[in-house]
Amino acid sequence: MAAAADILAANLGHLQHPNGTIIALPGFDRHASNHPELGEIHGKFAQLIGEAMIHTLELNGYLAIDKTSIPTEPEPEPDPWITLRCTRCDQQLARINTTNPQHINTNPDQLAATLTQHSQGCR
Repeated sequence: MAAAADILAANLGHLQHPNGTIIALPGFDRHASNHPELGEIHGKFAQLIGEAMIHTLELNGYLAIDKTSIPTEPEPEPDPWITLRCTRCDQQLARINTTNPQHINTNPDQLAATLTQHSQGCR
C-alpha cells in the first residue's frame, strides 16, 4: 500500500487522466508553490490523501499491487497430439500431431491399419 500511496501523494499536483488531460489539485503542485514553507505540510497532507485513497479502494475490494512483483510463469505448451477415438467402443483410431498450424500431420498407414482392425459392430 505504501508505494502506491507514495505515487499518488507525489502526483496530486499533476494527475493524468486516461484521456490525456492533466488534473492539478490546487495546493499540491509543490514546484509552483508561492509558499515554500507550506511544502512540508502539503507533502504530509498529500501522503495522508494517498494512503486514504488506497485504503478506500481496498475497503471496496480492490488491491493496489506493483505489476512487476507478479511472478510471470510461461504458459504451458498445449499438447500437440489429438487422439481420435470410436464413439461406440472408445478404441483409439488415430493420433494426429497439430504442431504445424498450416496442416495436420498423421500417418496414413497407421490410420488404415487401425481402421481395418476396428470392430465390425462399430462401422
